[in-house]
Amino acid sequence: MEPHPTEEASELQASQAKSRSRGASIFSTVSLIVANLIPLYGAIFLGWAVFDLVVLYWLENVIIWFLNPVRMAFIPTSRPGFAEIFEKGFLIVFFLFHYGIFTVVHGVFVFSLFGDGHGGFKELPALLLGPLKWAFLALIASHFISFFFNFLGRQENRKTTVSKQMGAP
Repeated sequence: MEPHPTEEASELQASQAKSRSRGASIFSTVSLIVANLIPLYGAIFLGWAVFDLVVLYWLENVIIWFLNPVRMAFIPTSRPGFAEIFEKGFLIVFFLFHYGIFTVVHGVFVFSLFGDGHGGFKELPALLLGPLKWAFLALIASHFISFFFNFLGRQENRKTTVSKQMGAP
């Protein structure tokens, strides 16, 4: 007995979706590896100091501080209504405040423990425009690629809640 044409089309669509998902996952993984190889290259071949590396990975907190509320906003609600929207908005604002304070305090420790003690956060623009520029841009790209290809493309946003996402970082 031959399969029904709609069954064949459905199987073909499922196979194509699985292939696209696998390709997106590989692309996301490669971007993550490249983003982490740049600092390794900087440390080994360009003589980056420990301070440069610690600042770079502290900057990843800043990326997360920006991107996680966007992730939270893209999580569908189970029962759309004023209370659900208010709760989502409250949790996003709470995350921005709470994680923002964590990021600032963490940054103070990074700059006071590893910096030269003279510039503090004032050293950041010179680092971002200098040795850390490409590494920082690669980290940003990696996080956004993951957001678009995994969180939205592979529908990871449908497998979590706003509350869980708030605690994810």
